[in-house]
Parts: sequence; structure tokens; C-alpha cells
Amino acid sequence: MVLALGFGAGCGDDSDEGGPSFDVAAACGRIVDAGCMKLVECKALSEGQAVTASLCAQARPASVEGCKAEIAHTTGTQADVDACVAGFQATACTDICGKVPADPAACKALGNDDPNASVINCAP
Repeated sequence: MVLALGFGAGCGDDSDEGGPSFDVAAACGRIVDAGCMKLVECKALSEGQAVTASLCAQARPASVEGCKAEIAHTTGTQADVDACVAGFQATACTDICGKVPADPAACKALGNDDPNASVINCAP
């Protein structure tokens, strides 16, 4: 899933049989929050404005819905969700700013195959 603000990870949709064994909405919320808070920490810019907690809160509903819709059938587990969230939290700003950041490797277990396409600019 691509956060409306820049980077993010995929999660599953438990409405289909064979879907994940965890609460998808809660998992997507945690993933979106972790990704957006990392952008805040790194002083990322969105349309020339600093990404703030308020901006994250505004973008959250659409980002969570995008996460839920992106992957129809994940075989990921709650442990994979936890690892994905931890991966965002551990990502260094030097791996984000001025680059097209890659989602944490742990997020791949949730089925996210869409690479990010936008360079993230950050304030000094």
C-alpha cells in the first residue's frame, strides 16, 4: 500500500475465505500509523509542507482503506504485522529522505508487491 503521503506497506482483507487470521483493520491502522510517524520523524515533506501528526490523522482513513483493499488474500500472520510495524519504526531516515524508499522487508510477507514510486524529500 502506498500511503497518501509517501510510503507504506500492504495488508490483507479478511472478507475473503482464506484471508488472514488477524484483524485486518487494526493491522492496517498500525502499519499506516508506523509509516506515517516515521515520515514525521524524518521531517518528510508532502507538497512542500512538513508531514505532521495532524496530516497523518487526516490521511489515515483513506490510507487504511487502501491497505485493506490492496491485498485480497494474504497468508501473513499477526507476527508478520508486528514485524512490518517494527520494520517501519527501525527504518533510518537516511533510507527515506532523498530516495524512493523501499518498504521494510518484513512487510513482503503480507503480500505487498507494489514498489513505491515517489522520492521522499525531507526538511533539513
